[in-house]
Amino acid sequence: MLNLQLFATKYAQGGEPAVAVLPVLDALRTEWPTDVHFCCYLSDPPQRIRKDLKFKATWSIWAYDLDPVGPGVVDKKEVLKALKEIKAPMRPHFFYWSTRGARLLWLGPTITSGLIYEGIWTWLLNRVIRLGLCGKTFVLDRACKDYTRFFRAPNVVRSYEDHEQPISSQVYEMNDAPRQFAEAQRVAERKIALFRPWRPTLNRYGPTDARHCRQYLDFMTREVSFGERNAALFKTAASVLHYQDGDGLLDAIRERALSLGLVEREVEQTLRSAERTVRRKE
Repeated sequence: MLNLQLFATKYAQGGEPAVAVLPVLDALRTEWPTDVHFCCYLSDPPQRIRKDLKFKATWSIWAYDLDPVGPGVVDKKEVLKALKEIKAPMRPHFFYWSTRGARLLWLGPTITSGLIYEGIWTWLLNRVIRLGLCGKTFVLDRACKDYTRFFRAPNVVRSYEDHEQPISSQVYEMNDAPRQFAEAQRVAERKIALFRPWRPTLNRYGPTDARHCRQYLDFMTREVSFGERNAALFKTAASVLHYQDGDGLLDAIRERALSLGLVEREVEQTLRSAERTVRRKE
């Protein structure tokens, strides 16, 4: 059984140690005396990670919030019906009711990249929506894919300004069969590779100036498909900026991107993003 890393509150700061690391079911069924939250990663050592700090972490659990449409709460009968109509291999392993909706948890393979985790998160979200996990009274929250996100445990004491409120929810097991995330992992890794800038080989066998960079030549001379224009622009700009004379080619790259039908504001944002990426790696 996989483990969950738990923190005393959702306000845990970067580097703050976890209060417990327990098997998933034990963590979810324990009655906690404070507003305990869990994360989907396991870090070494067990602590709150931050994107701007170095850390070692793995991800094996995908969590989703199922929220009501508008004010009020979800129709529990409608949610249960939608979950039961999904075939067993794609059902969540666990779920429990939250204050207004529900929280769903899938177990999967161990991932060592936060970006690949987020790619799989998006793939799985779209997959289960296509399989029918949507309704008149509820919707899956698309803002929960951040790989550092916290989620409230089901049995906690929630603190308010003037009082405390115990919250208790039964945890349901829906899917004991092992899940295969291989397809999702391939999709996510392809997506990440598309945005990973190519690093030119600066030796006597490689190009000596940006004008002969392979990525630049391909972008300027070959056809670029409609769906890959932004990615190709980012990759090209990031590649040439590794050279000393790369700045001089940005105007030509900008004109080429505009000729492909990209909006000027979109082009400028992509070029700035490429510059920031290169500066961080230097």
